[in-house]
Amino acid sequence: MKGINAAETVEYISKYETDKENPTVWILGLIDQQTRDRIDDMSTSYEVDPKAGEEGKAKAVFHFNRARTELVRAGLKGFRGFIDPKTGQEIEFKTMPTHKFGGVRQILHDEILNRIPRDVLKELADKIDALNKMTGQEEKNS
Repeated sequence: MKGINAAETVEYISKYETDKENPTVWILGLIDQQTRDRIDDMSTSYEVDPKAGEEGKAKAVFHFNRARTELVRAGLKGFRGFIDPKTGQEIEFKTMPTHKFGGVRQILHDEILNRIPRDVLKELADKIDALNKMTGQEEKNS
């Protein structure tokens, strides 16, 4: 088994890309385990009503959109060819510091996050998530 290289990146072109000659290339990175654990903890909760006793029902809440957003915040490492529709110019990639994931980390700036179309954001989150999972061969060998 090989360890995860948190500095590793891959280039990705969205299935929603319309400009085949000059596509937006998204640079996606792996996410370290501590960051992934914090994203999972932020996006799920499990509640039990203490007044309900042993027969009380538990409630699990999953915030899938929050998890997707945080995956992209942490896992998008850059892009090329992401164009501002008003100016026709390439948007500059920006990050901002956060304490969200333990320690100070650089994550995708809100201004940039808010410019990514929703369907593309979901797709990027799924791709980032997949990058952090073992392949079928690795699972078979473990």
